[in-house]
Amino acid sequence: MMERRKFIKNSALGTCALLGGTSILLSACASLPLVKVKGNDKVLTIKASEFLTGNKILVRNNQLEFDILLHKLNDSEYRAIYLKCTHQEQPLTVGVGQLSCASHGSTFDMEGKVIKAPAKQDLLKFKTSVSDDNQIITINI
Repeated sequence: MMERRKFIKNSALGTCALLGGTSILLSACASLPLVKVKGNDKVLTIKASEFLTGNKILVRNNQLEFDILLHKLNDSEYRAIYLKCTHQEQPLTVGVGQLSCASHGSTFDMEGKVIKAPAKQDLLKFKTSVSDDNQIITINI
């Protein structure tokens, strides 16, 4: 039987490690720019200038329950992934090289493909297009 003091010490260390890992994931997500966009007729438009500080942004729209990760692949190609876990419809966290569900542990790669269960389906991706000499990105939701 484990002594009470030893149990509390070991539990506290485990909790700190868990919380430390969570804060790393949250800080990775928090560092992405958040762009709030109004949409009409299931189309969102984003200015390419939103990508001045990196190649990923979070897009938020009142029509959608979850954010979209918009990833700039090059000047004329973008990937838009809906940040809703396909396991039980929970929000995803953007980490380094992967998307994670804190509720049940599913993980996805940056293309939206399942890496780790319990999710079995890949993430929803929206079609994107670029117009006006690569200045406007359109997401069809």
